[in-house]
This record gives sequence, structure tokens and C-alpha cells, in this order.
Amino acid sequence: MPVFDYRLCKACTQSCGIQPVLFYQRTFQPKFPMQMHRHITIEGMYAESNTFFVEFVSPDGSQDSIIRVKQGELILINSFVYHRLLFDDNPARIFNVEFKVVPLDAVLPYSADLNSLYTYSKSFADFVDEDWDYVIISDSGDSIRHLILDIQSYCDREKGADNQDLTNRLSLQLLTAQFFLKCSSAYYDNLRDTSSDFISRIKKFISQNLDQDIRISDISVEVNMNPSYLETLFKKQTGMTVVEYINQQRILKAVSYLSSTDQSITDIGYLIGYNNRQHFSRVFRKMMGVSPGQYRKNVRLTKIQNYEDNNDPIVEGYYDNPQ
Repeated sequence: MPVFDYRLCKACTQSCGIQPVLFYQRTFQPKFPMQMHRHITIEGMYAESNTFFVEFVSPDGSQDSIIRVKQGELILINSFVYHRLLFDDNPARIFNVEFKVVPLDAVLPYSADLNSLYTYSKSFADFVDEDWDYVIISDSGDSIRHLILDIQSYCDREKGADNQDLTNRLSLQLLTAQFFLKCSSAYYDNLRDTSSDFISRIKKFISQNLDQDIRISDISVEVNMNPSYLETLFKKQTGMTVVEYINQQRILKAVSYLSSTDQSITDIGYLIGYNNRQHFSRVFRKMMGVSPGQYRKNVRLTKIQNYEDNNDPIVEGYYDNPQ
């Protein structure tokens, strides 16, 4: 089976089902050690009490980020994503449930049909199309929490003596479908409710770190949002990409320095986060139409002209009728 079929993504919706396979309820003690790992399942972890953190790392170890999951929040982690849990000085209780994406010819009787969910619900279709690595969902009204507990309960019965009970299996199938429909709708509800706040926080972080190497992963940690959706949301709300906005703010800051200081162009580049003068000049020219050096010359010429215009000598009585 292709690897992509194990992920919750658009490619798997035409030929796969999804079913719960593992679950636990556990209180993790402070500083509990955990190794980096990944699953072939989609893992849901609900913060029943206190806060825990999830560290993510790319397969080659080149990037990492740490995401906070607060009490009453669910984190869904797609399959094959390297991660580990981190805990602070307080014990954290977690309700866990894991789902496996499997081909239709191998699904169990209680699997939910992904194609039906994808066709039925636009929010679920949009949710799947994003092909996320992880998402954070705030559980308003404890509905997700109750669905997790119900899924755990019916999974427990499925392991028991009554595992041939059709009613139990149909209930588990329905609960699985309800869980993902609720998660997808709640995810977008959360974003609609807080999108303006997210944008403000993103802009504030960028403003405070213009002199640094700003990565999308850094911003996603700051606002606790999936990087891919962060970029989508920012473009939708502002009309520009995050990188375009960062460059815009840097060039605006450069314009201020060029107009009001005598600092060198190289130093100004460093002050606004460009460690390469050629790159700084290229971005500046693209936005302003001239090089930084020419812009500074134009500003100085304009100031001189304005000064001369405002200080022309006026001879008193020049326009009087001479007699």
C-alpha cells in the first residue's frame, strides 16, 4: 500500500476507510522522558488536565518546532510525522485515540468510509485537502472530549466477548465519522473566531524580529498554528504571503534608515535582517524601483530642493511701482 494512503489526505479518500485502532487514558508525570517517534496511524491527543507540549522534527532533522497543547485542546498528528511529547513541572492527563487509514478491501466492519465523508462535508473536504502534519483544535462545549471517550468505550467493547455485536460496530462507525466531522468543523470555527487575532500576533512577531532570520516554523510556534494553514490564512486575510509581508516591512524600515541616517547600506541591510547586500539591493529595487544608494541620493536631492524653495531671498518692495 502506498505511503500516502496511510495519511489523512485527499489521495486516500477515494479508496480508503478510517478506523480507530488504539487508545489510552494516562496521566504523565512532570519531565516524563520520551523518544522521538512516528506512527502509521493518525494520533489524537486531548489535554484533559494541564498543558503538554509536542516537539516536531523533519525526517532529516533539519527543522524542529515545539507546539503547546492547552487543557481542553486536541492535537491531531498525521501519520509518519516525527514527534515526541514534552512535559513541564505539572502532571498532564491525556486522552488518546489513534486511527488507521486502510484500503476499502481491508476495512473492518466499523470503519468510516472516507469518500462518503469527503463528499458529504465541505469542511471535512477542505480539512483533508490541506494535507496537514498536525492541527490544534479547541474543544468548545466538550463535544470532542465526549466523542473520544465514547470511541474508547466502544473500542473496549469490541475487544470483549460481544465483539460480534452489529449495533456496537455500527455505533463505532458512526462515532468515528462524527469525530472527524466535528474536528474539521471546529477547526475552521476556531480559525474564523480568532483569525484577526492570529494576524495581529503574526505581524507583531515579525515587527519584533525584523533583524532576525524569520522562518515560517518560528511564527507557527509563536501563534500555535500549523505552518501550511498559517500561510494560507495570512494570504487570505492580507492579500500577500508571509514572505512578501516580511520583505515589505523590512524595506519600509530601510527607507526610514536611508532617509534619516548616514549608516552604510550594508549596515542597514544587517539591521533589517539581510545578511547579503546584493540580496538586500535586489529586494529593495524590486519594491522601490531604484537601488538603495540611488534612493538615498534622490532623498537628499529632494531635501536640498525643498530647502532652496523655502529659502529664496525676497527683496522687499520689489513689486512696488518704481518712481
